[in-house]
Amino acid sequence: MITLGRRTVQCILLAATLSPVTVRFVHAQDSFAVTGLITDSIGTALSQAAIVVLSQVDSTLVQFGTSHNDGAFLIRNLPSGLYILQASHIGMQMTLLDFEIQGYDVNIGQVIMSPQVQALEEFVVTSERLPYVVRGDTIEFDAMVFSIRPQDMVEDMLAKLPGVRVGQSGAIFVHGERISTVLVDGKEFFSADYTIATRNLPADAVEKVQVFDKPSGKEELTGVPDGQEEKALNLTLTEEARRGAFGHTTGGLGATPSNQHIRYFNRASVFRFSQLKQLAVIGNADNVNRPGFSPNQLRSFQGIEMINRPDDGISESLGAGVNLDYSTGENSSINGSYFLTNYSNTRDMDILRQEILGTGRTVFGDESRIYRNSDLRHMVMLHTDIRIEEGHDLKFEGTLSNNHSVAKLSDLEQIRNSFGVLINGATANTNDEQNALSAQAKLVWRKRISPKGRSIIAVSTANVDEGDGIVSLVSDTGFHEGDVRHRDELHQKQELHRNHSTFGQRIELLQPISARRNLSIYLHRNTSLNRRDKTYFDLIDTHNIVDPSLSRKYRQYSESWRSGIELSLRSADRSWWIWTKIAAKHSFRRGAISAREQSIRSRFTYAILNVTISKEFNRIGSISVRYGTKAHEPSLQQLQPFTDNTDPLRYFSGNPELTPAYEHELGLQYYLKKPHSGISIFTDLSTEIVRNNIIYERKVETNLRQLLRPINRGSMWSANHKISFEMPIHFLDMDWSLNNRLRLESGTGLINGQENESWIIHSEPMLGVNYYLHDTFELDLSGGLIYNKIQYSLNKELDQSNISSAMEAEAYWELSENWSFESSFLYRVFDQNLFGKSEKIIRMDMSVSRLLFSGRGDFQLELNDVFNRNIGAIISNDSYQIERSRTRSLGRYLLLKLTYKPRRL
Repeated sequence: MITLGRRTVQCILLAATLSPVTVRFVHAQDSFAVTGLITDSIGTALSQAAIVVLSQVDSTLVQFGTSHNDGAFLIRNLPSGLYILQASHIGMQMTLLDFEIQGYDVNIGQVIMSPQVQALEEFVVTSERLPYVVRGDTIEFDAMVFSIRPQDMVEDMLAKLPGVRVGQSGAIFVHGERISTVLVDGKEFFSADYTIATRNLPADAVEKVQVFDKPSGKEELTGVPDGQEEKALNLTLTEEARRGAFGHTTGGLGATPSNQHIRYFNRASVFRFSQLKQLAVIGNADNVNRPGFSPNQLRSFQGIEMINRPDDGISESLGAGVNLDYSTGENSSINGSYFLTNYSNTRDMDILRQEILGTGRTVFGDESRIYRNSDLRHMVMLHTDIRIEEGHDLKFEGTLSNNHSVAKLSDLEQIRNSFGVLINGATANTNDEQNALSAQAKLVWRKRISPKGRSIIAVSTANVDEGDGIVSLVSDTGFHEGDVRHRDELHQKQELHRNHSTFGQRIELLQPISARRNLSIYLHRNTSLNRRDKTYFDLIDTHNIVDPSLSRKYRQYSESWRSGIELSLRSADRSWWIWTKIAAKHSFRRGAISAREQSIRSRFTYAILNVTISKEFNRIGSISVRYGTKAHEPSLQQLQPFTDNTDPLRYFSGNPELTPAYEHELGLQYYLKKPHSGISIFTDLSTEIVRNNIIYERKVETNLRQLLRPINRGSMWSANHKISFEMPIHFLDMDWSLNNRLRLESGTGLINGQENESWIIHSEPMLGVNYYLHDTFELDLSGGLIYNKIQYSLNKELDQSNISSAMEAEAYWELSENWSFESSFLYRVFDQNLFGKSEKIIRMDMSVSRLLFSGRGDFQLELNDVFNRNIGAIISNDSYQIERSRTRSLGRYLLLKLTYKPRRL
């Protein structure tokens, strides 16, 4: 779900009522408001002053907000009682004022603030128990202030913080900026993927959340800012969490209404943190599409590329991991992790597509596909930092993984012409079994050789991947010409042996020119060796007969040299900086293909230029302009000269003579954040032009079988615009947000020697609101449209323009001290112009929970997909076709879960 705000208007929520829980809004008048005016000693209004309401009984935080441009403020939802009003503003002394609510709203009049004799270095936003504090470039949230449920993980807690958004995949955004690193007490935690920390670490173990700009390795070494910071998040643990081991365990069991399938969900974790050591053990087992790792982590585990998201179809996962971080003192630390994962996924899909096969030629495909894949993987990761002395260190990162994967595909497809006449059809059954062993290593040596920061950095990398696989293929293809039907049967076995190794060396000299200017010169060498042996066997009378027309051995050696200069400049007040990189790369490649007696030789040289200019505005916003060029190297799959005939109607073959595509990008980014007022604006506009682009050439035979091959041809242009806007409306007690993604794209395809130009417009405007009533009710609403338009030069009849819509909602209601209710709702409608009829997707989930064991446990009963009408639907289009796929989902099921978190282990 896309969360776009923190508060909303009650009337909007009532109009968008989705379940009986919303009657909670219609209650007796039992809460009131306090208003007033914040000014300085001469009566000038003070805008964006931080206003906090504390209880006089125990000084706990009750509500908080900010003053408007005219100095006025309004704080709602205050029950009758005695309170303390605290006002804070940059350059002003903190002001405290007692007041009382006795069953009616209160206006405390003018609150006069006095100037500080000496300005504070930090800006305090609210209260003694401060929700958050701004210290320079760091925002520090007090996690203990925000409402946390016993079963909440860190990811749930982060979503409650003002200005913080957590995406469906686990990605974290703070005021529109994406977090790239998550630390726990300043240390890495399962460095492969930070969602392992956010989805498995209990929220009540965290005391502070710090968001800051993490300096680059060069800046850490030289002390000279280079403008290459990355946004990082640090989770500071509570003292209780540091004193001993803690953790949680959740077990769940359920079934479908017909009791045909047993559903289960189990997750457990144990953590122990101390000053020198961090230890974490996590595990999960489920068959309800809820793995304990993020989609990115699952993709890295799998040996077979995932076509769709991991939550498509029906998945089953089993995973366990252990992470140890040990500091030997101030000089060194070691971080090691081990993962064992067993992941399987089944996608039962129906696919409709319209394809362009030439001028005025359009065909329609109807496909049924069942795809099953499983992957068993062991992975070991090691990261060490050794500080030899001040300004002299050594770093090592290594990963070793072994996996066994199996993929099975059953496919049935029929192709008809524009008149509905059947042209061909095929059934195919494929079994693909792969074994792989891979290793990656990186060694970094850094030394400062002068007091002013002159430094040397040497980097060495190695990547090795080897494995083998066996593919069995049985297909039956029928070609129709009037009443005559020709059959093409294939019984085949394919054996693949592969080995790919890459080694790199880089030496860099850093020379600080001044306290704000940095220059670096580097030389980088990279070598790669790729070996592939693939043998095709035809099964004839139970005998395997080698097919020499397809079998071949492929060898390729490549080497590249790159040298360049980087220059960064930053102002004394760090408000603006310029970063420039100029480099030249020279590469050559040689190889051979046996059976063809073909040799491969190519050389290319190109320049790389990157320039970024950025300006900050009083630490609340920034604007940056960037220009860059880069080369897109062809992938190993695109280079390999092997035929993939898994799809009997579409053969694919690689092209070892491909050369890199070259891209120019120009971008503009503007960002405004006002943490104390809640206003946030983020916009990013970019355009790219790719020369010598790699496209797929299609050759269509008379029986409509297609042969696909990548080639270098023409150019591709695209433009992207992203905007995110959040703004509170205080007098309505709401926040609202607007997001939009716009993409314009022009590309080229080649069909039987004819160029097909395509133009695509895609836009996704989304509006969202969020409402909190004390700590007892929460409602998120979001909705929007998806507009898609595509035009083709070869066939105007296939031009499409359609609008789809989506609406999502989530509600949480605390019925009493121990009981709570949650509900989520999803409704999507795909335009009927796509394939002749509209597609509707409806999903509603509900759960009721009860706290147990003095709040250390939680009992939860879930009913998922109440209407049993959820499916996974994806619409896609490119220079050749428009496609809609539908994937069967889990469907309705009931799940009973029990969560327990002991105080100490």
